[in-house]
Amino acid sequence: MADFKINPSEFRHPITIERCQKVKDEDNRLVEQWSKLCNARAKILWTRGSEYAENYGTNSEVEATFYIRFNHKEITSKDRLIYKNEAYDIIYVNNVQEANNYYEIKAKKVN
Repeated sequence: MADFKINPSEFRHPITIERCQKVKDEDNRLVEQWSKLCNARAKILWTRGSEYAENYGTNSEVEATFYIRFNHKEITSKDRLIYKNEAYDIIYVNNVQEANNYYEIKAKKVN
């Protein structure tokens, strides 16, 4: 099996992975709050984009693949990714070749 290699200089885009937690507000109600799980630098491959009409307007959808170094955090599809102050829903997370070197994160921009 071929080694999966990325040049370290390709990890130049700062991202943040956030996890949703339920906390109690001042009225003692459970509310969802996003908290930082980890910061990382990523290589980004823009994989797909589309624009479509919906409810008397247009909407767009952008998907990207983010590669980050393996960091022993349990990143799941329930988390979200922040890049340039924009949120991306995580579609799936892959430990590339099960080698514990890189995560491949497929994400879709939240509109």
